Amino acid sequence: MTPKQARVLITIKDLWKEHQYAPTYREIASALKYKTPNVISSMVFTLAKKGYVTVLPNTARSIEITEKGKEYGEH
Repeated sequence: MTPKQARVLITIKDLWKEHQYAPTYREIASALKYKTPNVISSMVFTLAKKGYVTVLPNTARSIEITEKGKEYGEH
């Protein structure tokens, strides 16, 4: 996992804990000071391919953190 991908995953986890529901790409981008959510979308797609999150197609707030994602950074 790249450092940028790790920052996105940690931000998703933090926003989940704070709000108790999945963040939008725009909320993640805002938390990370990105101007557009496009980069976040591609990073979330990569995190999904690597098994850290799942994303339901055509659904708002559809990012789910997998067990692998929950365990990342927890030691």
